[in-house]
Amino acid sequence: MVISYTVCSTYYCWTTQGFLLLIRQGPIAFRGQKEVDKSAVTRLEEVLGWVRDFLSPSGFVAGTPGPTLADYAFLSIYTTLQATDGYFVDLSRWPEIADWAAKIRTTVNNYDKANGDGAEVFRNFWQKRKPQ
Repeated sequence: MVISYTVCSTYYCWTTQGFLLLIRQGPIAFRGQKEVDKSAVTRLEEVLGWVRDFLSPSGFVAGTPGPTLADYAFLSIYTTLQATDGYFVDLSRWPEIADWAAKIRTTVNNYDKANGDGAEVFRNFWQKRKPQ
């Protein structure tokens, strides 16, 4: 139990850092800024590599035999990244994460209402606001 908690806590910090790096791009979405912070993108790519590595042992981000809160928290982060349609990073570089996301979606009751609809709203917003 301690090991899972440690992995989950470490994972949460890393994925939260990745999400915060994405949020640092907020001026692009919300204030019309035209340039992407390249160092933030590099760090986000590093975080995605860590997530891929976390998935290797068990197929779940905390290394547990089934989904945990860490899986569901990262699913919302990942679907936000997906909604940008590769603007910041090409998610096809991490197919293991895409496979994991498809699997985790099936474990969420009312996924569309809980997360999918919001991700689609963000996608539509992003399409109107992203720099051309």
